[in-house]
Amino acid sequence: MKYFAGIAISFGLFSGCAALQSEPAHYDNKQNAFLAPGFPMERVNKPEGFNVVAIDSSSEVKDYTATAEDGQANENMQAVAWNTTEDNTAVMTVAAFKLTIGSRYLEETDTDGYTFQGRHKIQYKFSDGRFQDLVPDTSMLPHLAPDCAISITLGSNNERKRIVGTYVEGVTCYDLPLINDYHREQLRQKAFRLFGLK
Repeated sequence: MKYFAGIAISFGLFSGCAALQSEPAHYDNKQNAFLAPGFPMERVNKPEGFNVVAIDSSSEVKDYTATAEDGQANENMQAVAWNTTEDNTAVMTVAAFKLTIGSRYLEETDTDGYTFQGRHKIQYKFSDGRFQDLVPDTSMLPHLAPDCAISITLGSNNERKRIVGTYVEGVTCYDLPLINDYHREQLRQKAFRLFGLK
């Protein structure tokens, strides 16, 4: 089952250019980590208290965006998802995408902010709503998860490689309208820590 098919659509565009080859990203069970050599985030460890709920991969041909020349791009994807029932319940995903034929990624424009980690620009965007709408597949939902959640999606690319991470945390639907900038900043800091960012 292809759980992560919509992640690239929700966070990233691509256009025409030449491609490079390198070792593929993958989840390493021995290290309990998602390894993505050459990507802006090269390693994401399984968070303590989380369990693996999905490991996925795909390769598909996609159309260029309207900003590029007519043509197609071959995109490879590797991804993992974890969840936990601790605290407010949460789901965390990370997916690495690589364009292998005549294309490059464009920088995302619809974001809430960005920061730099070394030479890499990490962009992020907040979302909230029904928990099941904020995860790639409802099978990833933790046991007894509340109906609502808040999330942050992180994305970074180096033209031909893109990595996207999402952290989704459950909240009661009663509390959802009370979420403000303070709560979003707390969520950002927590997500950055879990993804190994500063």
